[in-house]
Amino acid sequence: MQSLWKTIAPDESPLVFTSLAEIYRDIHKEEFRTARIVSVFTWISMLLSCMGLFGLAWYSVECRTKEICLRKVNGATEKQIVLLVCGRFVKWIIWASLLGIPIAWYLANTWISQFVYRAELSPWIFIMSVLLVIMIGIITVIRQSWYAATLNPIDTLKTE
Repeated sequence: MQSLWKTIAPDESPLVFTSLAEIYRDIHKEEFRTARIVSVFTWISMLLSCMGLFGLAWYSVECRTKEICLRKVNGATEKQIVLLVCGRFVKWIIWASLLGIPIAWYLANTWISQFVYRAELSPWIFIMSVLLVIMIGIITVIRQSWYAATLNPIDTLKTE
């Protein structure tokens, strides 16, 4: 196209081509930047949350070592001890989710309302996010709870 244009109109300025994708990208540049920033801070907050949850699980297991060992002596299995420790954290995650879902729905609805074409907020988004948070929480806590479940109760009870 450029060579044909130069033969037809050699004195005119060259043709400038712009695709629809480039126009779309320029129009929504701010939203793309905001989405990138939000995703970075989301990953950072998830990492910090997992570290905090791991620290709480470690502290909880350390404080309850004697109780866990007494449960093992009385016949509790590793699975029961893991469920005992993980269940406590899952309850807190569910309470936090029940508190956070209305706030997230309000903020997302407020942000989406500024656009002409809106995507509807589905309840499945919030259900799947709660399930994802529970899964991440269980994966984070399960190492410490498994460690507590596999401790030798005799060694632990001797020292305490």
